[in-house]
Amino acid sequence: MAEYDFVLDMDFSILRISAEAENKLGYTPSEISGKPFIEMIKTEYRDRTVSALKTKEKDFCFILGSDDVQHFIELEPCTLPDGTTGVKTVSLNPLTKEKSGAFSCFAEFIENIYDIYYSADIYGNITAISPSVFIYSGFTPEELIGKNLGSELYVYPALRETFKELIGKHGKVTAFDAPLFRKDGSIWWVSTSAHFIKNINGEIIGVEGIARDITDHKEGQEKLLRGIETRYKTLFESATDAIFIFDLRTKRIADANAAARKMTGYSLEELRKLMPEQLHPKYEFEKIHSYIVRKREEFGLKETVRLDFLSKHGDIVPAELTASVITEDGRKFSIDVARDISQRLATEKKQREQEQMIVHQSKLAAMGEMISNIAHQWRQPLSKMTGILTNLEMGIKQGNLARDEAETLIKEAFSTLKFMSHTIDDFKNFFSPSKPVEEFCINTALDEVLSIIEPNLRFHGIRVMIKAQENVFLRTYRSEFCQVLLNIIQNAKDILYLRRIAEPKIDIRITSGRGKTVIRVADNGGGIEHAAMGRIFEPYFTTRPDGQGIGLYMSKIIIEKNIKGTITARNTFEGAEFTIVL
Repeated sequence: MAEYDFVLDMDFSILRISAEAENKLGYTPSEISGKPFIEMIKTEYRDRTVSALKTKEKDFCFILGSDDVQHFIELEPCTLPDGTTGVKTVSLNPLTKEKSGAFSCFAEFIENIYDIYYSADIYGNITAISPSVFIYSGFTPEELIGKNLGSELYVYPALRETFKELIGKHGKVTAFDAPLFRKDGSIWWVSTSAHFIKNINGEIIGVEGIARDITDHKEGQEKLLRGIETRYKTLFESATDAIFIFDLRTKRIADANAAARKMTGYSLEELRKLMPEQLHPKYEFEKIHSYIVRKREEFGLKETVRLDFLSKHGDIVPAELTASVITEDGRKFSIDVARDISQRLATEKKQREQEQMIVHQSKLAAMGEMISNIAHQWRQPLSKMTGILTNLEMGIKQGNLARDEAETLIKEAFSTLKFMSHTIDDFKNFFSPSKPVEEFCINTALDEVLSIIEPNLRFHGIRVMIKAQENVFLRTYRSEFCQVLLNIIQNAKDILYLRRIAEPKIDIRITSGRGKTVIRVADNGGGIEHAAMGRIFEPYFTTRPDGQGIGLYMSKIIIEKNIKGTITARNTFEGAEFTIVL
C-alpha cells in the first residue's frame, strides 16, 4: 500500500497515510487516522472531491497541511481489492521542491527574479507564488497559497471580476493594474500579465502569470494627479469667467467657481439646491428649455449664446454662454462657462453715444461745408437775378420796357429760381436718411457727390479725373456711402488748397470684379506725413489748423461697421490715396 498517499475506508475516512505524505503535510498517523478526508480539503473543492472519490476520476484540489499551509494537488483515487480507496497525490505547484528536471530549473529561475510568478485555481485561490512576493507584500509564499485574490487580497474586489471577464474573453490578460493589500494592511500596486492553465485533457484548471510591482509608478502618478487636480481647482476658482458644472442626470449644479458665486450672489450650497432655470429671468425660460438644455445634453453648446442671469438679489446680469459635455464614470456633466458682459455692454453703449455725438458733429461740419458749396452754387444765379431785376427796374423807370422783353426777363428769373431750388433739393436729398439698404449705381452716386462740390472745386481750379467701369452697382446704405466719398474728396480739396499746389487734381477710379468693388481717390497734394499716417482715422485727430478730426473717423466707422468693407490710406509718388474695398 506504500504507493498510495492515503487509504480511505468506505466513508472516505483516513485509514493510513504514507510516510511521504506525512512528511509533505506534517501529520503523524495518530493525528490523522480516522479523520474524514474531506475535512482536509478546501471548502470550495469538497463537492467535486467527493464526486472524484466516488467515480474514481482524477481531479485537483487544495489540501490542508498540519501547519495550516494549503497545498494544491492532483489526486488520483482508485478502488483497492479490499474495497477501500487508495489516493495518489501529485503537487501542482510548479515551484515545489519535489519537482525535478525541467520543473526544477523553472523553480530555480522563478526564485531568482524580482518580478512575481504566481498561479491560481479557477476560484482565484493562489496555488503557487514565487519568494520575491515577500519583498513587496510582507507575505511569505506559504502564507499566500490558498488565499483568495478577489476576496482577501484585492483592495477593490470588482477589479478581480474585471480581470476574470478579460481573461475569459481573450484567454489572456496583459498589463492589468490593480491595488493589493500588504500583510500590514497597506496598499501596493501590481501590473499583471496572465493566461489560462489547462490539464492534459484541455480543461482549464486555473491561471498563471507574472506580476510586477508598480507602486512607485502609481504613487508618482497619483502625486501628479493630485498636483494637477490642485492646479485645476486653483485655475477653476481663479477664472474670471463664471463656471458651472451641471450633473445632467440630476439636472443640478455639482460645482461652481468663485466667479459664478459672485455673479449670482449664491453660495455653492445654495446653488446646488437650485434648478438651472432659477438662475435666469422668466423671459429666458423658452430659450433655456427649447435650445440650451437640448444642445447641452446632446453635445454641448459649440456656439456662444447670449443669455441673461438673475442674481439672488434680483439683478439682471447679461452674459454669453458656452458649454461642453464630459463623461466621468459613466455620468455626463456639462461645463457651462458664462462671461459677464455688463461692463462690455456699458462700454459699447458709451461708445455708441460718443459715436452718435461725433456723427452729429460730423453732420454739423458737413452742413458748414455744404453751406459753403451752396454759396458757390448760388453766386452766379444770384448775380444773374441781380442783373434781371436791375434791367426790369431801369425799364420801368425809363418807360421803355416792352411787354415781350419783360416776359423774357421774368422767364429767365423763374428759370434761375428753379435752378436755385433744385440745388437746395439736391442738398436736402443728400442729407436725408437713406433707406436701410438699397441697390444703386456707384457711378450715379459719384456724379451726385461731384455735382454738390463741383463749383467749389472749380473755384479753386481743381481738376477731377474719373476712370470708372460703367454701371457698377452696390447694395448698401446709399446716403452714408455718398457721405464718405464727399468727406474724402473734400479732404483732398482742402489739402490741395492749403498747400497751394500748382496744378491740383483729384483722380477717382472705380473697378469691380471677383465679388469686390474698389474705389480709389488720389490727389497730388504731397501725401500724408509719416508721423500722422497711423492716426488719421482716430477721432479728433487732424493736421489742418481749422480741422475738427471727425471726417475720416466717421468714414471709417461707416465703411467698416455699417457697410462691412475696409478703408485704407497710403502715400503715392504725388500725394495721398484712399482705397475703399466693398
